[in-house]
Amino acid sequence: MKAVVGAAFAAALALGACGGDSDTASTTDTTEPDQATGGGGATGDTIAIKNFKFVPDKLTANVGDMIKVTNEDNAAHTLTAKDKSVDTGNLDEGASATITLAKAGTLDYICNIHPYMTGTIEVE
Repeated sequence: MKAVVGAAFAAALALGACGGDSDTASTTDTTEPDQATGGGGATGDTIAIKNFKFVPDKLTANVGDMIKVTNEDNAAHTLTAKDKSVDTGNLDEGASATITLAKAGTLDYICNIHPYMTGTIEVE
């Protein structure tokens, strides 16, 4: 009986190790933030547009960081800083653009097409 239980346990461990290969992970799926911060935001280098929302809508990054923005909706969107310092232009479904964070401070942004869509990047 111990041998059967031991074999089952070993098989479960082996199966649990499968599928964890990070080489196949999607870089555009940001439904879960890379790392939660005290302010309820996330740190990282990607923003997805899903269901007419920026995901995450609060991000912490550093000066010089490049943030990849990917539209996962079936409607066009933009990520445009309110101060116009960054703008992806129109992103159709599946399109991506990269923005570079040039200065420290709070970068508030909207979608020019759907201005109720908003977000913030805290640039350190």
